Amino acid sequence: MVATVVTGCRLEDLFEALLEQLERSPAGPMATETILVPGQGIARWLELRIADRLGIASGIDMPFLGAYLHRLSAGDVNGSGDLFSREVLVLRLWRLISERLHSQDPKIAFGAATDYCKRDEDGRKRLQLCTRLAACFDDYQLYRDDLL
Repeated sequence: MVATVVTGCRLEDLFEALLEQLERSPAGPMATETILVPGQGIARWLELRIADRLGIASGIDMPFLGAYLHRLSAGDVNGSGDLFSREVLVLRLWRLISERLHSQDPKIAFGAATDYCKRDEDGRKRLQLCTRLAACFDDYQLYRDDLL
């Protein structure tokens, strides 16, 4: 597997570079070309533009970065699954906040997050906080991966 990373700020220039790459070294007739995309809109636009320029757009897979990385790690011998799915992140955050909730050590406390959950007998506040944080991190994986 050969990976080529091309970056730029003009979508049209990136598209032309992609076409050059596809024409220079096309995948075999039964092979799938993988192109990572930041969103479904870009994937659809690319598919239509490739079909328009090359006559057909088949054998092309356009996953998001997170889905692609999950696919690459699917052969993990630990069987850990997708450690960064939203549902798993909720549980991981729950565990982290719970461990630090009653800690007196300021080095490991989460400050405002643990303060918010201090008077939470039934765990609703903690679940709400973990769900919102997991949604935020999940969005970061898609839109702001540079921050992660």
